[in-house]
Amino acid sequence: MERVIPVVIDITERPESLMAGVIATAKIKVDKAEDVFALPSGAMIADENGNKKIFVLNDDNSLKSITVETGLETDLETEITNSELTDGMKVVINPDLSYADGMIVTPNEVE
Repeated sequence: MERVIPVVIDITERPESLMAGVIATAKIKVDKAEDVFALPSGAMIADENGNKKIFVLNDDNSLKSITVETGLETDLETEITNSELTDGMKVVINPDLSYADGMIVTPNEVE
């Protein structure tokens, strides 16, 4: 559900295409995070207890679930934290409830 909230904005650098009396859309930054892990929101799944987790691919093509805490969110990505996360992990993008730890899968790797 999208929520529309009218706001008044002061324009500090006016783009040439901006005209008075025309409706415009703006993105408002409310927070910022740097050097964090972020994934598409669809890469997370909630378990039976409501905990959010991701599945990563081990070197032997088996799956491992990692419970994550979430932070900042955008329309496309969610910040995640867990001490087990490392750069270069292969994450399952669209997991479902049939996935389990140790399950062997065939990756569909996209460069």
